[in-house]
Amino acid sequence: MNLSSKIQNKVKITDKLLSVIFLSTALTFTVFTLNNLRLSLLALAVYGYPKAFVSNFY
Repeated sequence: MNLSSKIQNKVKITDKLLSVIFLSTALTFTVFTLNNLRLSLLALAVYGYPKAFVSNFY
């Protein structure tokens, strides 16, 4: 009985650790994706729009 409760406690700790790792990884990936999206929108605003306006005029 004592051994099984120790094993259950270890499983609970491992489960919490895995969920924390998973959540932090998902959060990091979301922030990274949002930063990439913002950077690509910025690049589009800097490089894309003037090129579009120039190609309309010439």
